[in-house]
This record gives sequence, structure tokens and C-alpha cells, in this order.
Amino acid sequence: MKLIWHNDYLDKVMFAPDGGVSIADINGTSGEDTTDYKALYEQSQADYAKLKSSFDKTSSEISALKKERQERMSDEEKRNQELADREEHYKAIERENAVYKYKASLSGQITDPKVLQDVAELYANGEISKAIEKQNAYLEQAHKELEKRIKADLLKENPQPTPANGDPQKSFGEMTLDERISLKQKDPQLYEKLKNTK
Repeated sequence: MKLIWHNDYLDKVMFAPDGGVSIADINGTSGEDTTDYKALYEQSQADYAKLKSSFDKTSSEISALKKERQERMSDEEKRNQELADREEHYKAIERENAVYKYKASLSGQITDPKVLQDVAELYANGEISKAIEKQNAYLEQAHKELEKRIKADLLKENPQPTPANGDPQKSFGEMTLDERISLKQKDPQLYEKLKNTK
């Protein structure tokens, strides 16, 4: 069974012989439908156009907001990158300054420029144990070389007496008679010196 409503009320409903329902009299008509469908269609088209226009406007506003948000994010990312670059530059300057200071303080102990640079960089990087190890190794080697130079200089100033056979380890008392005679003939002064020191 179908009910036909008009303006939220039903004036009269009549049952048709086939069991259906037909309009007998609504608003004083005799079952005739006087609805202006063309006007309704035009009104629905106008409503649709308004809704579409409103939707398009909202969609456009959302797109603009998204774009603005992305631009703002891009600006923020640029700002963050600039801050990171500045921080990196500052750290590089700080490290360079630390290396310079370490080089100045170690230059009295380390004369080799490469070793000095390496040790200063290790200190600046915070690798203290490695820096100390490298510094100590260098100082130990430098000490050995200094000892060798001092011994060489002392030997130049005070040469060790060489016996006749050329063996510097033998003392006058260890020389054979032939070696003493040979030394006396070659270097009489040394012979007398060694003879008096036996």
C-alpha cells in the first residue's frame, strides 16, 4: 500500500479496485497531479550548482591551506638546515682553535711537524689516550736519538784511542808487544798517553 503525502498532510486517500492507492482529492483536485516538474528540476539544478560552488570553494581553500603549510614547512626546514650548517661551521672553528692551542703547547716537546699535527688533532678530537701514547712514543724515540747525537759529539771531541791493530776496545795492558811497538811508531803521543793510563 502506497501513501502519497503533500505538504506533510494527507487530505483524502482512496483505495483503488486493484488494491492500490490513488489520490482522490488533495487540495481540492480530483486525482490530477499538478506538480510542476520542470520547476522542481530547475530548482534542484540551482541547488546542485550552489552546493558544487560551495564544495569547489572549500576544496580550493583546503588546497591553499595545504600549499601554505608545505611552504611553511619548507621555510622551517630551510631554517633548520641553516642552523645545522652554522653549528657545523662553529664546531669546525672550535676544533681548529683547539688544534692550534694544542700545537702551541706541544711545540716545545715535539719538533716533527707531522707528529705535532697528529698529536694535536688527537687531543682536539678527545682521543686523549691515543694522543698520550703517540706523544710518549715520539719523545722516547727523540730521547734515543738525542743520546746517540750526544755520544757522537763526545766521541768527536774525545776520540777513543785506537791501538795499532785498529781495535778500539783493547786497553794498553791487553795489547801484545808487537801492537805496542806498532802504536809507538805510528802515534808516539797516544802511546805515551795509554802507557800512563794503564
